[in-house]
Amino acid sequence: MRIYAANVVLPSGVLPAVVEISDGKIVSIDSGAGVDANSADLRIETGYLSAGLIDLQINGAYGTDFIAANTSDWERILRKLPESGVTAIYPTVITAPVLDLVNWFKSNRSQVKTYSDRTAVLGFHLEGPFLSMKRKGAHRAECVIAPTDEAIESLISAAQDSLKIMTIAPELENATSAIKKLVAHGVKVSVGHSDATADQVASAGDLGATLITHLFNAQSPVSHRDTGVAGQALIDERFTLGLIVDLHHVVSQSVLLAFKAAQSRVCLVTDAISALGMPAGEYELAGESVTVKAGQPPVRSDGTLAGSTIRLDHAISNCIKIGVSPGIAIAAATKVPASAMGLSDRGTIEIGNRADLVWLNYSNEVLEAERTWIAGNEVFVK
Repeated sequence: MRIYAANVVLPSGVLPAVVEISDGKIVSIDSGAGVDANSADLRIETGYLSAGLIDLQINGAYGTDFIAANTSDWERILRKLPESGVTAIYPTVITAPVLDLVNWFKSNRSQVKTYSDRTAVLGFHLEGPFLSMKRKGAHRAECVIAPTDEAIESLISAAQDSLKIMTIAPELENATSAIKKLVAHGVKVSVGHSDATADQVASAGDLGATLITHLFNAQSPVSHRDTGVAGQALIDERFTLGLIVDLHHVVSQSVLLAFKAAQSRVCLVTDAISALGMPAGEYELAGESVTVKAGQPPVRSDGTLAGSTIRLDHAISNCIKIGVSPGIAIAAATKVPASAMGLSDRGTIEIGNRADLVWLNYSNEVLEAERTWIAGNEVFVK
């Protein structure tokens, strides 16, 4: 199959191109002003042809929290996520008793799979329970603890290589040992829900931490006395910065600040909860009630933000609306997360990569998925 698009997001820029797919992979790319659009089986004149979107932080969707998902829930969610152009995810579970998390990993580690007909699960993201009480956000206070070697080892053992990201506050007692153990087992350490100083964040980077969980949210802010988590994240090129662009968690000026300071390191995430793709109402996040009102982010009963309901394609659209260039905004949901996680077979439209693709097109001034392909198979048509 050959797809022509007037705007293909390539590593070299946004160009007209014909992308040829065979046996689930990209086998050739003809790009530039003289490309022969008539040679294609499908012509796309509007919007953008992009690599499939990758979400490093998603708690649930379509009425189900991943921490409570059964087999049919997993299948339903993974078959629906291509509707937003998402072709790979790192399902996220948040703070709970360590034993509950150990049991969850034992029950769900088999869900880590790559498919040819639905969104891939590339591993899990554990956000907590080793967080700052001061910066816990919507996490359950009674379950927030400092890391112990025993707890870290039990989680790693239960996950059996399915644990790929862990959010941790590096200023906690024994966090240094925890970060070393996680890095040694191939887990990407993300600094988040943290009241750390800039020096403590830098030290976490020295130990091998490479990610920042939802930049600006639930972390020590920039000040003239100490740049905190947010400031160190912006200036320290070792870190990839997760960013929720629903324009509720982070205002547009701060989104632009992040892109101006760290353009190639901003990674769009949804932090979506079970209310993603659902009407306003009452939902759950880690077993506790969350309220969603139309046009507003989810909140706990005390008004604390509790995840989002933003689609990843709509997050890209929000970035473009406030002035981020389309190529950079799209890369923040494709190339950047793939690079951050060491994925060599996806995230960019390049010869040899998986043919996980999405046509992002405008509908009522919102850029969103029009068609999605996984391993060359068309799995969604709007």
